[in-house]
Amino acid sequence: MDDKYLRYVSLCALLISDSERVLVGNREEEDEFFPGDIVFPSGRVEGGERIMTRFDIEVEVEAGIPIVGLPRHYLGDCTFPRDGYPVTQLCYGVEVGKNQVLGGNGELVGLRFLTMDEFREQVPNEGYQTNLHRFVQAAVENGLIRTQ
Repeated sequence: MDDKYLRYVSLCALLISDSERVLVGNREEEDEFFPGDIVFPSGRVEGGERIMTRFDIEVEVEAGIPIVGLPRHYLGDCTFPRDGYPVTQLCYGVEVGKNQVLGGNGELVGLRFLTMDEFREQVPNEGYQTNLHRFVQAAVENGLIRTQ
């Protein structure tokens, strides 16, 4: 992208199993950005790419779960700095049924589905991860995730 104010567009996937568990993984401790943090599968959109095509690819590559043809639900967006430029990240929720984590390319470690209680206990509600909580709340409000 040539716009110096919008260098990156990124996508993140809130994958929902059984309407009550969400998929998370950890970034490698050696990663330059958000080292060791719990995140959703995500990836950058390159110039000229179709957003949903990149979304399908990133989910299958990072999580090993094919989602082509499944409905997507826009949950919101956030902006954070990277390389001195803003990154705009769009988050979509996808219900994946009872899929088990197949494992992806190793970019994320410790892939696992968490219940809502586990998510609240394990994912800090601060910094970038505040956005993850916001996206989960949007999924609850839209009926994608059941709470007791």
